[in-house]
Amino acid sequence: MIGQAPVVGTTIFDMASDGDVFRVSIPSKNKFLVGSVTVERISEKPIENLRPQHLVDALLWPEVRKEESVLFEEFNDETARYYVLTVLRGGYRTEILRKIWFDRSDLQVSRLQTFGPKGILLSDVHFSDWQPLNGQEPPASPTAGGIRGFPRQIRIERPHDDYRLDLQIVKLALNETLPLDRFKLEQPPGTETVRMVGVMAVAVEVALVVLIVGLTSGLLTETAKRIEGIGADIMLQPPAASIFLGFSGSPMPIKIADKLAQLKYVQAVAPALLQFNSTGGVEVIYGIDPENFRAVSGGFVFLKGRDMEGPDDLLVDDWAAKAKNLKVGDTYNLLNHDWHVVGIVEHGKGARLFVPISTLQDLVGAHDKASIFLLKCTRPEHTEEVMDGIRAVLPGYTVRPLKDFLSLMTSTNIPGLETFIHAMISLAIAIGLLVIFLTMYTTVIERTRDIGVLKSLGANRGFIVRALLTESALLCVFGIAAGIGLSYAVRAAFLAGFPTLSILITPAWVLRAGGIALAGAIIGASYPAWVASRKDPVEALSYD
Repeated sequence: MIGQAPVVGTTIFDMASDGDVFRVSIPSKNKFLVGSVTVERISEKPIENLRPQHLVDALLWPEVRKEESVLFEEFNDETARYYVLTVLRGGYRTEILRKIWFDRSDLQVSRLQTFGPKGILLSDVHFSDWQPLNGQEPPASPTAGGIRGFPRQIRIERPHDDYRLDLQIVKLALNETLPLDRFKLEQPPGTETVRMVGVMAVAVEVALVVLIVGLTSGLLTETAKRIEGIGADIMLQPPAASIFLGFSGSPMPIKIADKLAQLKYVQAVAPALLQFNSTGGVEVIYGIDPENFRAVSGGFVFLKGRDMEGPDDLLVDDWAAKAKNLKVGDTYNLLNHDWHVVGIVEHGKGARLFVPISTLQDLVGAHDKASIFLLKCTRPEHTEEVMDGIRAVLPGYTVRPLKDFLSLMTSTNIPGLETFIHAMISLAIAIGLLVIFLTMYTTVIERTRDIGVLKSLGANRGFIVRALLTESALLCVFGIAAGIGLSYAVRAAFLAGFPTLSILITPAWVLRAGGIALAGAIIGASYPAWVASRKDPVEALSYD
C-alpha cells in the first residue's frame, strides 16, 4: 500500500506485509522499518507506528464466532440512530472484544471498534458513503456472496499508536489474482534500516528477566506476609518441616495443643490443618477452629457475611472471591465437597480459603491431626523463652518465630528455585545475545559499501568497531525501555486475569536486567564489529 499527500502526490509511506513480517518505507524520514507483525508501538513518531495489518484489520472484518457472546443495544445521537452489537471475549474475566455499529436507516456498518485487554481501545474505524458494486443499484437483500456494496470513505483511528488515516476508495476490484511480488517491498537505496526485531528481542529479554524474578519473589513475599499477618508469635511444625506449609502434611497429634497451652507465657494456641489443592488453581486450604484462631489472630475483618458456624461453612478472602467470582450464599465445590460461602474476609490472614478443621480432617483422613500450631504469647518479648520451652517439651520439632518468616522466604532457602531463576535468566540472555548478533551481522553485510567508503576516507578499525558497538548500545537502550514497559503491561494483564497472583517488580532487578541486556548486546555485536573492521576498502566499495 502506498500513501500519498493530497494534491501534490508526494509519497508519505509505502508498506507491505506477507503476514509474518512487515516492511514500511518512510521517504520523508529516510527510514525503512522491518519487523514482525506482532510488534507493538515503540516510536514516539506516529508515522513510524504504521503497520499493514492495521489496514487489514479495518477492511477485512472477523466473523462473530458461535462461542462468542453478543450483546445488543440501540443508540441514538443528533445525527443518526444505530444498532450496536457488542462482542465479548471470555476467560477469567469477561471483556469487550469489539463493537459493531449499524446505521438503522440502511443497516450498513458505520463503525467498528476493537478493544484490547482491560477495555483499551485499539482501533476506531468509521465507514460512510456506501456505494453499490460496479456502479449498479444495490439489491434489496444481500447477494449470494454476502456483498452489497462498499464504503467510499473510511477513517481509521489508532489512539495508542497516535495516528489517524482517512481513506477514499475511488475504484474497487474484487477477487483479482495478485502476483506475489505485489507483497514485497524492497529497501530504497540510502535509507536507514530500523530493525524492530532487535529492539523487541532486547525488550523480551528484559521483560523475561524482570517477570520471572518478579513472579517468584512476589509469590514468596506475598505468602510470607500472609503468614506473618495471622498475628501469632510462634509456629510449631513437624520435625524437618519445609517453609512451604502446604507440603508439611499432618503428622502431629492435635493433643499437642494441650501441652503447648500449659507453657508459661502462652496466651492462646490454634491448631490448623493445611491441605494443598491444585484443582482450579494452586492454593492451600486452612482447616481451623474459629474460636482458637480468633484468640491467636485477633479475628477476621469481615467485608461481607459472618464467621463459620456449621460444618460445611467456607470463608473466602476478597482476592480469592474476586478471582473465583464468589459471593456470600454461593455453593463452592472443593475437595469433592460442597461448601457454603458464608463470609468474605479481608486478605492477609494466612490462607485464602478457610473451613472447619473437623470437616477437613474427615475429608482428608487426618483424624485428630494438625499440620501446624500457632501460638500467641502474653507479650512479644517472651517469644524466645516460650520457644525454648517448646524445644524442651517437644525436642526435634521445628519452631519458628513468625516475625522472621519473611526473611526465610527467599529463593536461596528453597531447593531448586534459585537454579530455575538462573536458568531462565540464561535463556533470556541467550535470546538477546543471538538476536543482537544476527541483527548486527546483517547490518554489516548491508552496509559493506558504507564501511568501504569510511575506510577509504581514513577511518581506522577502532572507529568502525566503536560505531557499530555504539549503534548496538543505542538499540539496546530502546529495547530496555520497551522491555520495562512490556513488563508492566504483562503484569497488568496477568493481574487482570488472575487477581490472586503477585508479581513484584523492583528497581534493583529492573536495573540488573538492563545491565544484563546491555552486556549481552555488546558481546553479541563484538564479532560483527570485528568483521566489519577487517573489511578491505577496495572489495567493500565493489560490493553489490
